[in-house]
Amino acid sequence: MEILAVGNANIDITLFVECVPGPDEDVDATSARVGMGGSASNFAVACSKLGAKSAILAVIGDDPLGRYYLAEMARRGVDIRLVRVSPGKTTGFVVIINEPGKQRRMLRNRGANLSLSEELLEEVSSDISSVKILHASSVRIAIAEKLAEIRPGFSWDPGGRAISKSRHEVLSLLSSVGRMFLNELEAMKLSGEDDVYRASKVVSRQGVREVIVKRGSKGALVCLEGEVLESPALKVRAVDTTGAGDVFDAAYTVARLRGMSPLQALRAANVAAGLAVTKVGATEGIPSWSELCDILGKFE
Repeated sequence: MEILAVGNANIDITLFVECVPGPDEDVDATSARVGMGGSASNFAVACSKLGAKSAILAVIGDDPLGRYYLAEMARRGVDIRLVRVSPGKTTGFVVIINEPGKQRRMLRNRGANLSLSEELLEEVSSDISSVKILHASSVRIAIAEKLAEIRPGFSWDPGGRAISKSRHEVLSLLSSVGRMFLNELEAMKLSGEDDVYRASKVVSRQGVREVIVKRGSKGALVCLEGEVLESPALKVRAVDTTGAGDVFDAAYTVARLRGMSPLQALRAANVAAGLAVTKVGATEGIPSWSELCDILGKFE
């Protein structure tokens, strides 16, 4: 395997509604979709679709949702040998409510994801140490700390919750992070700066080789030892933004693995994420590597 993702294994239940019900009300969904999800899982699937050999380290429940998750991940080409089953626990799931013209709402049941432990990481430490790229997404701080111990220089997308609740702990780990993915708000909150360019430089100075900041419709930037490079977003009509950040992370990671420069990888990631939001589902719109390269070639 080339890339190992560590994090959540979820089932996403996406409901499209005209409006959100008030207290003691109900509304009919105009459409619905059930599929696998979780940031690390989306990342692993995207890496696989982009041609990399990817694997996932996560925990599921001994239930129908867990069996569905395993089948879907295997069908999409992800190595599932490091997925563990936690007896008596439910597989994590997220109910996503999409309302026209509004930000999506999410209801989360973490379930067996909470069983991802430092002991499990120690058990599979040889796999963690030997993989070319280790990427952690939205994991608990204790898990990130253990990964930093086993594999310094790992790739990390901490997510907004970790930065909001454990900012100082995240900062203390930056010297062990080789590549960090943040969105604009996370970068500013983590750094204490109100400007995204200064924010990326502050994080970079903590020892992170590549600080990538995702800016949605404004594109993305990467800070390399104090130098900031930018790339615009792909202009598309967004249908479903679920998992777009995970697809971005995956495309950047695979592009760097295949020898692209940071700026080229940034462009590839923007295109892949842009295509991903044109279809319903976190991973349905991901291009293949050849499709992505063809599109990139048209911009050169």
